[in-house]
Amino acid sequence: MRSSSKRTAARAFAFSLAVFAAIPASASGPKCVADPVPGWSGSGKRPEPENLVSPLLRDAGDDELVARLVYAESLASRCLDLYSGEAGLMDALTEGIARTILNHVRRVAPKGKDARSVVFGVRQYRSTFGTCDCAKRREFLCPDGASPLWKASVSAVGRAKAAPDAALRGVEHYFFPRHYDESVNCRRWKGVSPDWLDPKREVRMPKAAPSLEKCSPFYRL
Repeated sequence: MRSSSKRTAARAFAFSLAVFAAIPASASGPKCVADPVPGWSGSGKRPEPENLVSPLLRDAGDDELVARLVYAESLASRCLDLYSGEAGLMDALTEGIARTILNHVRRVAPKGKDARSVVFGVRQYRSTFGTCDCAKRREFLCPDGASPLWKASVSAVGRAKAAPDAALRGVEHYFFPRHYDESVNCRRWKGVSPDWLDPKREVRMPKAAPSLEKCSPFYRL
């Protein structure tokens, strides 16, 4: 191989490492840990789920935590169940969620907060950490590292960090109208919209798949 070709290959390899460096690689994917919430047996009132989960991933970097959250929230949206096989939906969904989370991180960074504090913010991402049977806490704790969704989540975080989208500045909310569809213990929330939901603040994601706004509309703060 010529020296120029070696340098090109080295640069390409270095770039791939830079994108995935924060996410520990293994044959089976990211670290998998047991859900501590159902089996908690401490005294007094049970801590919030976020506070039980956070210590279990104390060694995880910011990129990995955000990718885990993107993965879990994507599943919580039910978009990929309802519109399975729709071209571009997985990439549009994961990138939209990644950019929304990282917009939040950027806004609170001047206050001394980091991605970990956003990911584990109490009652911030209840569709992942909540106690409803439809929450995706277990998926956050044990993502399928070989799945297309995990790979899409990691890639979406990389893109969102590398090139913030000015058109999406201020987008920090999304809503999953189908999240409670199959819930048993939280079905009272089915069809209920949050107080902050304002159609005037809805933002259409660039190059969005046709069904994205049906299962995961995005909103400015």
